Amino acid sequence: TNPEPYDNRHISEVNRAVQHFLNSTRNDNNIKLTSPLEIQAIIKKINPKKATGPDGIPNKALKMIPPNLLTCITKVFNKCLLHHYFPPSWKIAHVLMFPKPGQNQKLPGNYRPISLLSNLGKIYEKVILARLKEHCSDLQIIPDEQYGFRPNHGCVHQLLRVTNLITHGFNNKLYTGGVFLDVRKAFDRMWHNGLIYKLIANKLPHYLIDIRTLFLLNRTFKVKLNSTLSET
Repeated sequence: TNPEPYDNRHISEVNRAVQHFLNSTRNDNNIKLTSPLEIQAIIKKINPKKATGPDGIPNKALKMIPPNLLTCITKVFNKCLLHHYFPPSWKIAHVLMFPKPGQNQKLPGNYRPISLLSNLGKIYEKVILARLKEHCSDLQIIPDEQYGFRPNHGCVHQLLRVTNLITHGFNNKLYTGGVFLDVRKAFDRMWHNGLIYKLIANKLPHYLIDIRTLFLLNRTFKVKLNSTLSET
């Protein structure tokens, strides 16, 4: 296969810009703290039957926490926000391997990995996500043509948009071409510094950029087979 094309000059420029931003001293007065009401609303939506992560705290238990414990969780999350922090323990995953149906189970590539993370950490992630979405909306970063990972948008809407474009071309005797790109393992192959660079370029709040950087940095996992865990 052909090697993937790399623009080494662009990569170096992006890496330098990200490093310069992370090393600079910044005052951030635009930190939106969370509240017991916000966390309670998130907890109400979580699935109590979801598997438990490395910390052993099940969603079922989180749904039954008393108000005083909810207040404590809120204080922990707010301290993390104020200090631009993402706890390392919430970046540790236990990975379960499930065989793909009808495939040779002796080949590692024929297994589908499922990562189990801290359920408490995932609530904090939703707090961060809500703020990212809010700022992306305010700054109009997300293009209208994007339908994936957006509320009230889906494949049907995208198909309708493409169909309308093609129909318009036919009706006006125009040539309509289509270019389709299928990215293999898109999330696994995400260029982290490139993502952080886009957040910086779009002037998102510094605390969100710092937390997102820590979120992506030094993630670890252990493979779990029955009751046995691999080394990190």
